[in-house]
Amino acid sequence: MADPVLKAAGVSKTYGRGGQAARVFEDLSCEVRAGEFVALLGPSGSGKSTLLNILGLMDRPDAGAVSIGGRDASGLSDAARARLRNERLGFVFQFDSLLPEFTLLENVVMPCRIALAHGRPGTLDAARRRAADLLGRFGLAAAQNRFPSQVSGGERQRAALCRALVNSPAAILADEPTGNLDKANAELVFKDLQDLSHNYGVAILMATHNEESRRFASRMLRIRGGTLAEEEKTA
Repeated sequence: MADPVLKAAGVSKTYGRGGQAARVFEDLSCEVRAGEFVALLGPSGSGKSTLLNILGLMDRPDAGAVSIGGRDASGLSDAARARLRNERLGFVFQFDSLLPEFTLLENVVMPCRIALAHGRPGTLDAARRRAADLLGRFGLAAAQNRFPSQVSGGERQRAALCRALVNSPAAILADEPTGNLDKANAELVFKDLQDLSHNYGVAILMATHNEESRRFASRMLRIRGGTLAEEEKTA
């Protein structure tokens, strides 16, 4: 069996020191394989975003190991972690984080510009073609030259999903991607993520408090009190 795309082994995280220390979790392990859409449920403050930040190489655990596609990231420099993150991971957040001064197309191309600047093979023209193709697949072809302020919240979040996909990542980490959307648009985003895992083989880990995600995710994890447990979808 292939290595998990995302793996945390015995990770621990505490913020602060001494009497001000707040332990988020200790000795926590999880993994996500290609083609899985895993929903990480839990109340606010339970550590969902912290775990995503650690798996996304944006934060380091106090103990334990994180690997991406079988590559242990524990001993990598910050620069090497940034390259691995750009090459192998895509990110979607609660707020779309699109740059307001750029069109949807230009926003989607942005990760490609970063990759090209760090020596990844390819051309900017090819990146633009891929970005336009993604926007078309997500029903945004007509909006690709509009600015974020000129489209709806649901369209902005779908453009953010295109941006996460443009470098062909092995995994997408989504942090409350529907938290700023109404029910109808939230369902569209869940369906998009489900389609990406089922039909494109992308590994997806989504932190959410939205229990509707049960209908779309292939597996459920719940974090509470610093522990992580598998949960039946029918629960």
